[in-house]
Amino acid sequence: MNHRIAEVIVDDGVEMTLEHIGEYHDFLIEHLEVGSGLLINKSTSYTYSFEAQQHIFLPERIKAYAVYTPSVSAKLATDSVVMMQRKKLPVTLKTFEDYDEAMTWLKSVIQPDADTNAKA
Repeated sequence: MNHRIAEVIVDDGVEMTLEHIGEYHDFLIEHLEVGSGLLINKSTSYTYSFEAQQHIFLPERIKAYAVYTPSVSAKLATDSVVMMQRKKLPVTLKTFEDYDEAMTWLKSVIQPDADTNAKA
């Protein structure tokens, strides 16, 4: 999307392993600035290995995560990962049932001056 906000969509049926998470982190580090935001689009069904869940967040690069959860199963899966990481969750994370609300929130967190500058 830009160097401050990106959207992540995982293919349907994939199990994210620790190796996948390493590749994912390498990509984020290469393409996003420090303090960026991610829109995690959970419109597909996928899982994480236990090890992958332990390392999913990248606080040194990602400031905020907006998670689009269009279904009950997507919301429950997200809540499960967040609950496991809650005590060490180093970033701002919020779930949304509406895609546009997720993007609007993420932009307001990552680029809070953008709307003000556009109106000026």
